[in-house]
Amino acid sequence: MIAAVSFRPFRRASDARVLRPGAGRPPRVALLGLPIVLLLASPLFAFAPVPQQSPPDRASDSSDGKDGAQAAPAPPKTPEVENSGWRRERFAWKKGASKVELTGYFQEDLRFFDWDVVDPSSSRKQAKKHELRRFRLGSKAQLGKTLLEFQVEPRHLAPGVPHLKLLAGTYSFSKALSVRAGFFKLPGSREFSALTNNTDFVDRSMIATRIVPERDWGLTAAGVHGRFEYLAGAFMGDGYKGVRRAGPSGAARAAVNLPRGFQLSGSFLQGRVTADPVRGIVPPVAKGAFGQTATGFTFWSRPHVNGMRRTLSTSLSYTNGPFRFLGEYLEQREERVGQSAIGEDLPDVLGHGVSAQASYLLIGQRKGVVVEPRASLFQGGPGAVELVARVETLRFDDTGSASVPVSSGSRVANLAPEGALAIEAGVNYWASFFMKLQATAMWERYDDPKTAPVPGKRGAYFSVLARIQFMFQ
Repeated sequence: MIAAVSFRPFRRASDARVLRPGAGRPPRVALLGLPIVLLLASPLFAFAPVPQQSPPDRASDSSDGKDGAQAAPAPPKTPEVENSGWRRERFAWKKGASKVELTGYFQEDLRFFDWDVVDPSSSRKQAKKHELRRFRLGSKAQLGKTLLEFQVEPRHLAPGVPHLKLLAGTYSFSKALSVRAGFFKLPGSREFSALTNNTDFVDRSMIATRIVPERDWGLTAAGVHGRFEYLAGAFMGDGYKGVRRAGPSGAARAAVNLPRGFQLSGSFLQGRVTADPVRGIVPPVAKGAFGQTATGFTFWSRPHVNGMRRTLSTSLSYTNGPFRFLGEYLEQREERVGQSAIGEDLPDVLGHGVSAQASYLLIGQRKGVVVEPRASLFQGGPGAVELVARVETLRFDDTGSASVPVSSGSRVANLAPEGALAIEAGVNYWASFFMKLQATAMWERYDDPKTAPVPGKRGAYFSVLARIQFMFQ
């Protein structure tokens, strides 16, 4: 599933996922204290033995107070019945087909740059070198055929960034049909559909953060039939509370599981964007997509758009034992009806990109998308180690004729094309099922040297991204 992102011209931390959760403000001591206490106690909680009640020994106990040898003969033993009550497994409680679990994670990010922006402004600068990236808490309950999910970010966020991250109910009529309603991610990029605590890199790819929808209120129907999977739904928008949110949107996704561990999938999303009217001398906020790398540098400013927004994606994944590969292509087309300086229609804006990433699990075990150690570091084991690598691009241009002179600005007929390429390599380490460390080395290169961090230098710009993560799973 995918979702839409709400972006502004990077004047606030909310305009980039790399900065958004912290809102550019240092976390308070009281806020940090809560997750630290929880996380320090989590090993004791997770490894504490579940109390077992022993059946009474009728041979040594009697109702008349006599010794067992003098007491009345005990009745014949009946077969032992398995305890049908709730039992705990880590942060979950199970009873038959029902399961209730605590979910959430805490992420602290560190960044190192061997470069600086020559002329930093409100929209062209680096990400913070240290920040509390995410702090999510929630729960999930599987009650027979019904699944209930809830997750929030319980801290101060920038205006326009919702605290609610997930509130949904799903009912499975059969394997071929389940209905979901509530607030959740829209379908699209396969990488974005994965929770951030399970991603292979510190940051998702540029296409999975800049030209995809995010979360909104909606209703979907999904199912599996043999090798085929499908999903179709309707949403109130493509990014709740976001500045670039479209109106009511329709979405669909289809996938086919091929032999030998391959899966091919594609998605479609369409909605209509309504530009804000011009009032006085204050210009309206542009609602187009913008380009930004994981290091926080914006290379494409958001243009003014109005009309249909259409997002298409296709992906190919492959899994073979410890090896995984995911390749994705995404494109987003936005109309610019009446968006020239004099109210004329302009050519559409097209953003598109590719991401190809691979991972190899050296030590540990994989349970679906979750990696865990076979033996925790806290139990004398080695933990789990995974190597990852990725190549990605993201480019923007308009669909008009190249014969029109290129101009700067957000309301011109021929927008200057921009793009960026990033190559990444990293390692992930799980000390335990509740603790994960990530480190990614990144080399970035920009298409236009005039708009690069250092004017005249296209690249390579070297950075190191790191993350410390604790999670309930």
